[in-house]
Amino acid sequence: MIYLCFLVGFRTRLMHVLSWFSLLSLNTRATMLANGGDYVFCTLLLWSAFLPLGASFSIDRWLAQTRDPDAPEPQPVKSLAALALLLQIAVIYFFNAAHKTGSTWREGSAVYYMLHQARIVTVFGLWVRDHVPLPLLQALSYATLVIEWTLPLLIMSPWLLWPRRLAFALIWSFHGSIALLANLGLFSPVMMVFSAILLGPADWEWLERRLGAHVERLRTKLGPVLGWLAARTSAAPVRPPSAALHKFREVIVAALMVCALSQITVENEAVPDVLRPPQPAFMDAAISYLRLNQGWGMFAPDAPREDMTVVVDAVTVDGRHIDPYNMRASVIADPRMRELPDRLGQNYLYCDYTARIEDTGLFHESLREWILAHHRRTKRPQDKIISFAAYIVEDTSPKPGEATPTNRKARKFLSGKASP
Repeated sequence: MIYLCFLVGFRTRLMHVLSWFSLLSLNTRATMLANGGDYVFCTLLLWSAFLPLGASFSIDRWLAQTRDPDAPEPQPVKSLAALALLLQIAVIYFFNAAHKTGSTWREGSAVYYMLHQARIVTVFGLWVRDHVPLPLLQALSYATLVIEWTLPLLIMSPWLLWPRRLAFALIWSFHGSIALLANLGLFSPVMMVFSAILLGPADWEWLERRLGAHVERLRTKLGPVLGWLAARTSAAPVRPPSAALHKFREVIVAALMVCALSQITVENEAVPDVLRPPQPAFMDAAISYLRLNQGWGMFAPDAPREDMTVVVDAVTVDGRHIDPYNMRASVIADPRMRELPDRLGQNYLYCDYTARIEDTGLFHESLREWILAHHRRTKRPQDKIISFAAYIVEDTSPKPGEATPTNRKARKFLSGKASP
């Protein structure tokens, strides 16, 4: 639902707000699975909810053109929310760069170590790890720092045209490259989509000239669907808010910007202590309820040198050993595995769950019940589990120039038996 509402935007303002509430609800309910990408998505949806994005980017806009091909073009909007959205994107890159102070970034080995994270590395990332020479991986690490330091300057440049175009191109190339190498969840696609705010009217006009014929062909193919929707939805034009409503909205945005600024000083170690005033309780509550978190530091201060996963060795009623957890979580499900493979292929939700479950005793009983219910999911009586042991399997990634991980360990952190 979130992706559908976000990317399609039908009845845009309502769906935009519903998308934000849905994501907010999911993050609040499943905090154990929330990561930086979720917080980025929540935050950018919040700021953009104050902007009429649907005036241009929505099915509503297509329906309006279906009803009236001569409908006027959307007019520019002046709002603090647009500034807040730009500042938010700049802040994300600035602190991600400022917090990368560890030795893996100084020596250029960060990308190398990232590619040794079996849970997140992609098939292409594994190929790069095995075939691309170390100097090129070092160049990618340094390029990451250069891009993250440069983007805030380009985004907030007073010369709006070419610097922001360059920022847009850098964001797409940067995050596109990350997505090819590692599965980091929503962070890359969200930043790529929201970077569209950096483009101006001239850019969209150029894109329309280039793609206009294709869009018209698509509109022709969808003509019956659009006509059916147009006939069954309101044709009332979207009117700009009254002056009083506009001022009220701007006050709300300004208050949220103050809260976000306070949270920046609280969460980011790069902010000097002298600039960390005490945060009032109401601001802390607003940040918590709205998920307006401002701590940005992906792979900071260092890229992780250690890797780990969870392996479940479960015994079925007919004597087989199976791993029901990795049957769902990974591309490899070997209950006897005590050394990490090259790639596990986990999605970001399983990746975060795997990394956190050992230290989150609150969820151990739920995991135990889930494992013992394996036969209910498969609907095969012979898959009934009579006992299991769950292990943390970990190692230290090989240093550049070496081939074999070190400090390989496996320790049991959970076990269980089926009721008689």
